[in-house]
Amino acid sequence: MGNTEWLVNEDGYLRRIDGIVYGEDPRQGFVDGSIFYHPELKFRFPVPAAWMLQNSPMQVQMAPKDGSAMMLFMLAEQTSAAEAAQVALQELNLTHLESKHTTVNGMPAVATVSEQVSQNQQTGQQQTIRVMSYFIEYDGRVYVFHGVSTGAEFNSYARLFESTMAGFNRLTEASRLNVQPKRIKVVQVQQASTMADALRSFGVSQGQMNELALLNNIELNQRLPKGKLIKIISQ
Repeated sequence: MGNTEWLVNEDGYLRRIDGIVYGEDPRQGFVDGSIFYHPELKFRFPVPAAWMLQNSPMQVQMAPKDGSAMMLFMLAEQTSAAEAAQVALQELNLTHLESKHTTVNGMPAVATVSEQVSQNQQTGQQQTIRVMSYFIEYDGRVYVFHGVSTGAEFNSYARLFESTMAGFNRLTEASRLNVQPKRIKVVQVQQASTMADALRSFGVSQGQMNELALLNNIELNQRLPKGKLIKIISQ
């Protein structure tokens, strides 16, 4: 009785997860060939070579492995670049050094350089952090880049910061705009066979076998009855 209930519940569970996104959703941003693409919001920008990138719903963070600098990318709450720049200076407690109105690939923008001086609590020495920021108006929103490094290293990173920020552009390539996430597809085994043979019958490549065995919690050499529901990945 208990086993029958479990099988019914398992099948019901599998039916419910049929079609859900598997892994990261590329429509919310992905990197390919040192370019970050965001199909949903229709923009792109270059990522510095050998820098690590972490994408979250709130912001994109980029940094070299040694952590000597950092770039942040996010949406501002304001609707104009000038207002967003002003608010950022206040909220981040930055001292304004220079700014200019400019355009980035035809989009209105404000570029600023600012700094923050703080005291190291352990040594008592002053530390200077310098920040290059771009505030870019695009499609009714303001997108913000902050490039951060120590004051001493800022000049060595300034060109890299600027090339990324000024590289922000509209995404128009259909192949990037139309990218779709991988999804779980629940299928029914057509005849009694091993898990490996069942996966092959649904066109699963050899390279995916172990991943799908793990996803289903079924060994590849385990025999499956006809009608058994299993998960595969579709795109």
